[in-house]
Amino acid sequence: MDWLMDREPHQTVISIIGMGGSGKTTLAANTYNNDDVKKHFDCCAWITISQAYELEDVLRSLIKEFHDSRNETIPADLNSMNYRLLVKTLVNYLEKKRYLLVLDDVWDTNLLDEIKLLQNEEAWELFCKKAFINCTNGSCPLSAHIVSVPH
Repeated sequence: MDWLMDREPHQTVISIIGMGGSGKTTLAANTYNNDDVKKHFDCCAWITISQAYELEDVLRSLIKEFHDSRNETIPADLNSMNYRLLVKTLVNYLEKKRYLLVLDDVWDTNLLDEIKLLQNEEAWELFCKKAFINCTNGSCPLSAHIVSVPH
């Protein structure tokens, strides 16, 4: 719980790994349901991942669970949203929030890479929105100089 509740604004990933029946889900549930932990976050979501998950369904579940945790109305068009709109909705929703997400029963660790939410295009869009807040539509002005730095 200390790892989850430190005051530093950063992403923390805690993996609980072990054999089936060893109490991984119980440990995570006891932490997730703790009142002190819940109070520390703006919203929370617990998602159980099937072995044959569809990423868009996972994103829909995340949006639904985060809204439910704050007793908010779920977007009416949630079921008709495509991947790009789901990501945009989720990123906009979580943008200024401290949130807790539990992914239970993950069989494929590639999900963690897929669910980081910001692909290159979405990351650039969010950067421009923040960096060029005073410009038209929050977009990069034509006179800006863009420098690409390799990883």
